[in-house]
Amino acid sequence: MGSEFGTFQIILSSLILLAAVAAIIGVRRALKGLKKKMPKVDVNRVGASARWIIFALAFLMILSIFEFPLTAIVATIGTLCGVVAIGFVANWSILCNFPCTVFLVATRPFNVGDELEIPADKIRGEVVDISLAYTVLRDSEDFYINIPNAQFLQKQFRRRPGHSGVTLGEQLRKPLPAGEGAGDGDKSVPPQTKPA
Repeated sequence: MGSEFGTFQIILSSLILLAAVAAIIGVRRALKGLKKKMPKVDVNRVGASARWIIFALAFLMILSIFEFPLTAIVATIGTLCGVVAIGFVANWSILCNFPCTVFLVATRPFNVGDELEIPADKIRGEVVDISLAYTVLRDSEDFYINIPNAQFLQKQFRRRPGHSGVTLGEQLRKPLPAGEGAGDGDKSVPPQTKPA
């Protein structure tokens, strides 16, 4: 009877590993589709994170099948997640720029080429670039101002339509210039910037 239970555990563990591999393949295919639509997104990091999470969950499930006491492991993981969450809350303004970009793409309040003004911060300029974290304005003195995308949801701004006709979605999907890959930084914006 003991060998039957051991065989069942091994078969169930194998099925969990197969499901984990299938999930990773599915995530990889989904990320390839995202990379085609939004080339500025670093899908390698997202894919690596997803792989680690899937394998960690599969490992915990296999440990529970073999009746390993998971209470201490779950408590440790919970504590580590709490510490990481505190770190994320400290950087919430940086992290919220990505969902705000998705919202800006969906609602299209402005386009590249439009002139924007944020009266509360006395900032005014033409939209020259939109990335996943920042919108870049060029002011009347030819300085480039990086404005976090979250600011456009938190503050009132004025818009004068431009003539470029480039939408936010098109801007985010435009191909990177030659020699510029993920992680190389945005070389299209000159280094002279004023803080937002």
